[in-house]
Amino acid sequence: MTKQLVNLIGAVASLGILLAGALLFALPQFTGAQRITADAASVEQSNATQQAVLDGLAAQAADMTELDAEVAELRRVVPASVRADDVVQLAADAASEHDGRVVTVTVGETTPFAARTVEAAAGAADGTTPAATETTSETTTETSGSDEGADAAAPADPAAAPAGEGPQQVSITVSITAPDSTKATAVIDELRKGPRAVAITNAGITTDDDGTVTAEVTLLAFYVAG
Repeated sequence: MTKQLVNLIGAVASLGILLAGALLFALPQFTGAQRITADAASVEQSNATQQAVLDGLAAQAADMTELDAEVAELRRVVPASVRADDVVQLAADAASEHDGRVVTVTVGETTPFAARTVEAAAGAADGTTPAATETTSETTTETSGSDEGADAAAPADPAAAPAGEGPQQVSITVSITAPDSTKATAVIDELRKGPRAVAITNAGITTDDDGTVTAEVTLLAFYVAG
């Protein structure tokens, strides 16, 4: 066996060892590294997807908070029940603003909502003009009796009335005393500012013989049942 043949056999053997090492060690490690890289990319993509979902949920939560606030504000304007005490509070605040006070509150019947005409709204506006007239002795007695008592309490909701669904309206009459007709007119105007949505259907101001000024206002308060 010549020296060249020995060298050739050695080179072939070395090459075989290298190939065997590559197959047994290097290739599995390379395959494992590729798998790890693919898994890392999959995890990163999954994290990005989850983050996008979380961002969307956070944005929806913010929108829901804003929406809940808007709904709560709308419920102050048009609640889901009669809530006559809201109107009493509205009248009390308006009267207090102009040195007056609520004397009586009468809650009428509840009826389905009916759109008002322009003529009816104009008539209600005309009714707010102060009218200094003499009252009868019966009215004077009633007013004097009210002055001796405490401020009018909130009336109970007319639960006996048939409850309908959808938009409803209830007629409420409020009697308020004020120092003079100018302030009585201001009280009537104050009632329109809310927050409870009301529509004044009739308003009048009278002055008794003793100088007591009384504003009597009939209004519609709205709510949405169901």
